[in-house]
Amino acid sequence: MLTIFTPTYNRAYILPKLYASLCSQTCKEFEWVVVDDGSTDETTHLVNQWQRDGMLNINYIVQANGGKHRAINNGVRYASGELFFIVDSDDYLTDDAVERIEQKWSEVRGRKDISGLCFRKVNYTTGTVIGKPFPQTEEPYATTFEIHYKWGIQGDKAEVFRTDLVRQNPFPEIAGERFMTEAYIWNQIAGRQDAKLYCVEAGIYMCNYLEDGLTANFKKLLRNNPQGYIRYYRSLFKYSIIWNHPIDLAKITVRLLQSYFYRMFQKVML
Repeated sequence: MLTIFTPTYNRAYILPKLYASLCSQTCKEFEWVVVDDGSTDETTHLVNQWQRDGMLNINYIVQANGGKHRAINNGVRYASGELFFIVDSDDYLTDDAVERIEQKWSEVRGRKDISGLCFRKVNYTTGTVIGKPFPQTEEPYATTFEIHYKWGIQGDKAEVFRTDLVRQNPFPEIAGERFMTEAYIWNQIAGRQDAKLYCVEAGIYMCNYLEDGLTANFKKLLRNNPQGYIRYYRSLFKYSIIWNHPIDLAKITVRLLQSYFYRMFQKVML
């Protein structure tokens, strides 16, 4: 079974779009784990009503506001699916998304070197796939590092990871900070031997970048969460593949220095 996981915070105005897409799935072999990160809107009322409607298997957890990374750590504890698929509250899935995941996973389930699946995200405003296509190859398997650095494919993708790997690689929870990039954990997984993703050139995840979304607020996140970013950017130096890309290495170094500056500024303000 698949666990679809959604962290949410004050998204009652748009969460019904995701719920509708889950109700429309051609394959119902999934659970929906929702972690409410301390919402103050109508989220609890909405999800409780959906639970009463009984259209989906919904596990709803409410936590004190602590950020998406804490919500993921919390949610994966409750996940009973073999695979863990993060679908943000402002996005939705194509009707055949779960069916495609189940079909493709059945092809590689027995392989110990496979950590999950990687599909494509589609911008639902423009209808275009984010990033260039996966290469046409008889071996469509790559780590997240290889997808970026060897295949040269940038932009968000729809990764579906083995639940046990997500559990084994929890996010650090730093006091006073409410964000840590998901890339930190995906990189931790990519550094393992059993880290290949089965890459499928199919758009199953419909997304956009809203003004109140995390992606649109990077500078603010960096300023408010410098210790998490220090840990993330420092961790990148241990991966040999990055040292072969001097431009990226320079960008990482600049971001790391920015993070140190913000941490120093925080200490001065205290």
